[in-house]
Amino acid sequence: MLEKINQIENFFLEIENLIKLRNKTLNQSEIEQKFKEGKNLIDKLEEDDEERHGLFRYKYHITYANYLEFSGEGDRASKQEKLAKKFENFSEKPERIDTYRTEPRLFVDVALGNIYQASNQEEENIHEAVEKELRGVKDILDDNVIEFFRNTFQQFNNLPKSFDDYKNIVAYEIILRKIADNPINESLIYSENSHTKDTSKDQKSKINKENKQRMTSSLNELKSLASKAAYSKRLAFIYHVLNSPNKKEILFSNTLFTEEEINKRFRDIALYLHSDKTNRPNTPTWLQVKH
Repeated sequence: MLEKINQIENFFLEIENLIKLRNKTLNQSEIEQKFKEGKNLIDKLEEDDEERHGLFRYKYHITYANYLEFSGEGDRASKQEKLAKKFENFSEKPERIDTYRTEPRLFVDVALGNIYQASNQEEENIHEAVEKELRGVKDILDDNVIEFFRNTFQQFNNLPKSFDDYKNIVAYEIILRKIADNPINESLIYSENSHTKDTSKDQKSKINKENKQRMTSSLNELKSLASKAAYSKRLAFIYHVLNSPNKKEILFSNTLFTEEEINKRFRDIALYLHSDKTNRPNTPTWLQVKH
């Protein structure tokens, strides 16, 4: 059933965007066909969940009526308004309105307030852990690298408010993990301790080996912390979207309303949030089944 609900929600999001494109890239017959497809999706929900079916039907007829009225088809718009009245009772009770804000299978057992509370506490713990690891390798890694890690981790401090912000969170994790996975490159310069210069070759080799082991351990821990920090913010963003009445603005801000750009954004959303892409453990877009 959740798959049906997600398809219906996507229909409403898509139809709003397609209406904005009328007289540009789409004609009325194409929009009418999209409405027909949307109604078929909604009707399939009736046997599974009568209340949600009623709420979606109400929203469908109101949306269709507004479109027809704007298109100068008053008679057809009036017919849709009458059909909407049959389902009006589903829109009047707050608890029923809330059912429209569905929770995908990945987030069934979590309350938004608990997410934010846990996120704030986890953020403090992660910050302390990051500083601890950086202090442990400050005599091994170049100062610029230490500051890079510190500054990049700070990018996780704020809740992402748009889909572009969400993509940046994923990008920050990828960058941190790549830097940590490549400790021997032009950005990661081993600092020679002054006390090693007068020691024997064997002793110097031993110190370098110990430094390398300590560095590797700290970098692995920083990778883990990057994943935890990014995951916390990604999860908070998803709940922000689910509980916001402005889903379209959040997901499609900074998007030109052309067919090409809208389709591109839909592909991006699918890449970052679709279950086919988020059920792959140990990837930057992975989402747990339960929290």
